Amino acid sequence: MNRLDEAVVSSVVPLALARLVVELRRMSGTIKITIIGRDLKVPVKNMYRIKSEVGQDRLVNAFAAKALYGAPAVIVDLGTAITFDIISKRGDYLGGLILPGIGLSLSSLYRNTALLPKVELASTSSIIGKDTVNSMRGGILFGFGAMCDGLVAQYKKILGRSIKVIATGGNARLIKRYAKSIQITDEDLT
Repeated sequence: MNRLDEAVVSSVVPLALARLVVELRRMSGTIKITIIGRDLKVPVKNMYRIKSEVGQDRLVNAFAAKALYGAPAVIVDLGTAITFDIISKRGDYLGGLILPGIGLSLSSLYRNTALLPKVELASTSSIIGKDTVNSMRGGILFGFGAMCDGLVAQYKKILGRSIKVIATGGNARLIKRYAKSIQITDEDLT
């Protein structure tokens, strides 16, 4: 078995980070662990008002998008939360938006309403649902797709029409079918 000598870790989940560090040390007691944000600064100019409030995942996405696809760019990270991260023409991290993720939204409908069922996320082809399950799926998929397209249209007014729109995260490929503004899908950008 190959020995692991070094690891670079980016995490915005403190408990998961602590567990990962313990497990890495268990696997290799001499491993050098570098934590992004603590030991290594992401080489992106952060324009957030309170710099420490930006998750390292968002800065890593900004760096990766700029390096791989160029700037200006909008990164739509479709994970547990949905983030829109805006990269200027110079490659600076300008800020963005944070919204509830697709899974959170779908489970919230079930948990916080009296009669809506628990629904698994799956594609739907009609914007007019003919039953509750497909109405919920369509609402989530067409709704988040339209939200993405609407926000990207606003960002194009600010940054210009030449911006790259990159989707990442676990639901990136699924939402790309419903959001015409997404040009690039890179599920593993972070």
